[in-house]
Amino acid sequence: MDVRVTPGVKWLLIANTAAFLPGVIPGISGAYFHLFALNPQLAIGHFFVWQFLSYSFLHAGVFHYAFNMMALYFFGTEVEGSWGTRKFLWLYFLAALGAGLISAPLFYGRSVVGASGAVLALLYVFARMYPQRTILMFFVIPVPAILAVGVIGAISLFSAISGSGGNIAHLTHLGGLFVGWVFYRYQAKVEDYLGGRKQQSLEREWRHRAQEASRKRAFFEKEIDPILDKISQKGLHSLTETEKRKLKQAKEMRQ
Repeated sequence: MDVRVTPGVKWLLIANTAAFLPGVIPGISGAYFHLFALNPQLAIGHFFVWQFLSYSFLHAGVFHYAFNMMALYFFGTEVEGSWGTRKFLWLYFLAALGAGLISAPLFYGRSVVGASGAVLALLYVFARMYPQRTILMFFVIPVPAILAVGVIGAISLFSAISGSGGNIAHLTHLGGLFVGWVFYRYQAKVEDYLGGRKQQSLEREWRHRAQEASRKRAFFEKEIDPILDKISQKGLHSLTETEKRKLKQAKEMRQ
């Protein structure tokens, strides 16, 4: 498995680490989690809508943080290396958002934290790309990636239905797997959309450059050409201060 850190994964690791640290500082952790953990009652009832994404950067303890960051590192580098940073980040953030929205009805009045939903979307895509790649499930049991996804999905589904599993947000896990499935299934349309956005951005840039070139051309024809004619007829010493400033401006525009 290629474990060289890719740009998107690197910045997500930095962002998750920066967001994790205030949560372990006594005296501010309570208010910090109140603002940024996903509490659907606050997110919906009091319009704390940022919580539908910010929750994914918080973690309930060092082990929770370390587990998710290791999974992000190993699976994320593979997915980003194959798909590119732009598409990878779309998957990650849509999975975090989708998992949060799917969790909201069940966790109304309670809080959810963790990148597990987004990470499991990465695991699903990784497993579809490399179904027979052996991974250590729970960092202990060697199994094919596609089997690991099936087992985790089954455990999460059973736990969500039965209400077992303690404080683990199994519905969030299912939400991440679901978004991963949708994203992978419709990735051609996603690529068309992202490609269209890129094309639109290029077209805007081209239009801007064309307008800028047209503006410069009009400036030179109207302001500079007459000054150059004057220089050829009367010499440089005949220029006024205003005309000299315009020549200087034209020189800067050429650079």
